[in-house]
Amino acid sequence: MSTLAAAGEVSGKSAPVFSVIAAICFGIIGFANPQKQSSRNEGGYLLLEYALLKYDASILSIEELFEVYGRAEAAVHEDVTGTRSTPVVPPPTVAPKPGS
Repeated sequence: MSTLAAAGEVSGKSAPVFSVIAAICFGIIGFANPQKQSSRNEGGYLLLEYALLKYDASILSIEELFEVYGRAEAAVHEDVTGTRSTPVVPPPTVAPKPGS
């Protein structure tokens, strides 16, 4: 509504049209909620990054790293109801090391 009120102060016939278009665009952006998806992506990234640091320091096994990968993937694809919005692809299997 404030967009339409501001358009009344601007001269020209096209100002109200552009203000309605701007209001619709703000509504679409608000509905899409990019901040929420960004927060999920960042959470998954931080979880995986921490696990990679532990793996590099030989604190975490490769199997545990893949488990964390699955949790990070699930965190990224979780919607507001707590269910996955897209299926999670299982992590690849690890071949045993030669000589084990």
